[in-house]
Amino acid sequence: MIHLICTLEPARIDWLPQLVAHYRELGVEQFLFSLQQEPSVDEATRNQHLARFAAQLRALGCDKAFSLVAPYDVWALRRHHDSLQDQFVRANDWIVWCDSDEFQVYPLKLPALTTECADKGIVMLRGVMLDHIAADGSLPPFDPARSVWDQYPRCCNVTVMLARAETRKVALSRGNIRLDVGNHAALSGETYTTAKGWVQIHHFKWHAGVLSLLAFRVQPEWRAKCAWWEESQRLLDYFAANGGRFKLTDLQTIPLDGNNLLAIPE
Repeated sequence: MIHLICTLEPARIDWLPQLVAHYRELGVEQFLFSLQQEPSVDEATRNQHLARFAAQLRALGCDKAFSLVAPYDVWALRRHHDSLQDQFVRANDWIVWCDSDEFQVYPLKLPALTTECADKGIVMLRGVMLDHIAADGSLPPFDPARSVWDQYPRCCNVTVMLARAETRKVALSRGNIRLDVGNHAALSGETYTTAKGWVQIHHFKWHAGVLSLLAFRVQPEWRAKCAWWEESQRLLDYFAANGGRFKLTDLQTIPLDGNNLLAIPE
């Protein structure tokens, strides 16, 4: 079975229809979505968000909706995902690991691709994030009635050039493989057979809500826990200097036909 494990915040519930449709078309069979909410939010509001989340998933044909009430923390998230992996995933299954703003693209449908990988002893596929922004460099709000690809069509390298952050992640792995925080690698010290090339992870972070997200990630409590808070500060400084938008000349367009992207396993 091919599972998808993903946790999102209430602001991302409206993204679910496009996210589920994308991954269902790829061949994901079971969706294990969780809603993360801050304990500081009052219980009535949290219950309202959770009810909307569960109703949206039911409308999309997803029968499971999980809740994580905890401060946003990559280690708490890792423990939660490990728990879901233990409960629902068998060793020979496969897991798509994604965030709610990540739309992965593969050279084959996942059932065929995982069969080829299994035949060749490949147990993990790595991916690289490809940022998407609006054509004019602005940060428009997400419109659930329009294709995310149409709203943010320009594919470029925000994460590398401006945040100076890591773009490599584990996109797909066998069910018995544990990942490190952020899904950036297998658990420290473990090595696994993978394929040449990188899965395209199209990254749709750059919308109107990103400024509040970045501001949250430079607060003192976050800074004390996460050394990579400086990535968010670089972006906040950049947007402050550029009127809350990207200068297109600052970003290199990424071609999607390079030899370093994933091909069918040989």
